[in-house]
Amino acid sequence: MGRLFSRLSRVLALLLSLPLLSILASIFTDQRATWQHLIETVLGSYMFNSLGLALGVGLGVAVLGTIAAGLVTLCEFPGRKIWQWLLLLPMAAPAYILAYTYTEFLEYYGPVQSLLRRIFGWQNAQEYWFPAIRSLSGAIVLMTLVLYPYVYLWRDRPLLINRVPP
Repeated sequence: MGRLFSRLSRVLALLLSLPLLSILASIFTDQRATWQHLIETVLGSYMFNSLGLALGVGLGVAVLGTIAAGLVTLCEFPGRKIWQWLLLLPMAAPAYILAYTYTEFLEYYGPVQSLLRRIFGWQNAQEYWFPAIRSLSGAIVLMTLVLYPYVYLWRDRPLLINRVPP
């Protein structure tokens, strides 16, 4: 039974790695024109956006998670026990579902901007300013709001400095 499971695992791993293997194989075949085109047109902006996203989300998650953990750990306030659990809610749903939900909620046709237009009598997007949610900064904010609980949960780890040597 163990050998069968091992062989099936290898076959599944090979199938799952086929897309990556095809990309690697294209480097060594006659796909130079495709790669050259990508380098000349979009690769620079893709790399810049990826680096900006990684740095922005990393910084945002570190700041938001640390502040949230510090507040519920070091401060006494009414509802603190409830907030300890509420701050974990973004982990209750997959990140891509939350990202789509936030995006649709905050888009021009979403309930937030529709309500603002109804309240203030605005007719179109040129009459008011609303941050672009489908942008690099919007992606950084949304991913930060989804991923900060991983830093927030770190508060339960004991600090190495506070350990008493045996």
